[in-house]
Amino acid sequence: MRSAPVLSAVMAFTMLAGCSSEDVGGTDDDLMESTPGMRLYRDLFHDDDPNEVVKYVQLGHLKDSKEPCGIVVSRAGLNPPPKTWSSLEIAPYGKVGEELGTIVDIGFAYRTENLPLKESYKSNGSTAEYRAKFSVSSGIDQTLKLEFSESPHAVTKISSAAISGKVLDKPQNLVCVKAKPLIELRDSKNEPIVVRARDEYAAKKGQDLKELKYAGCNVSDSAKVTCRCTDAPEKRALELTYAIEKGKLGKLLEAEYSSAQ
Repeated sequence: MRSAPVLSAVMAFTMLAGCSSEDVGGTDDDLMESTPGMRLYRDLFHDDDPNEVVKYVQLGHLKDSKEPCGIVVSRAGLNPPPKTWSSLEIAPYGKVGEELGTIVDIGFAYRTENLPLKESYKSNGSTAEYRAKFSVSSGIDQTLKLEFSESPHAVTKISSAAISGKVLDKPQNLVCVKAKPLIELRDSKNEPIVVRARDEYAAKKGQDLKELKYAGCNVSDSAKVTCRCTDAPEKRALELTYAIEKGKLGKLLEAEYSSAQ
């Protein structure tokens, strides 16, 4: 399994009281609606708030390489819970992904209490650029550059994404190009499928796995999705790997149970 994005792990440390963004003002509601990050959000999404986290995955390849990569946009919604936000990740797959061992990501559309010290967004024709800079102590200063296959812009029309800058003063530079839609992941659709597979696995093995609750799904390589069920202390887990078929979870390829007990 690939390690979690660095940005998400350090964000709680970097959210400082009194942060503000460029070119915004007014009430909290007005502020959130007018932030550069929210303008990016509205450029990508034109339908109603899904009221759940939705992951849109585009499949492309790394710049100057044939290695596959994913552009994963996690949409948190127009009114995300506190300390949450939408994000875009570039996930390298294949041998390069194994060597890099991580995902490069950038957040956007923050709630007012989580706003960066500075952020900006500009959109011009088939391209767009978003920048977010947090406190000096956090070492987070990132730029996202997007290219779209056609207008108007939309998340499913992202053809390339580039994230550059630094997190914890460590350089982050990754580019995924020639991307096309691969799959859309929604918990409301995937959870019933995964829970049913969990129960079928438990019946075959003669085990009681009801305490293992659905914990989400992620694209694990260019043709597979891995979903996970765990108990509260995460001492037991069941990982279910599915083939991606016509933009949905397809055939169950593998089920792997683990226990630390």
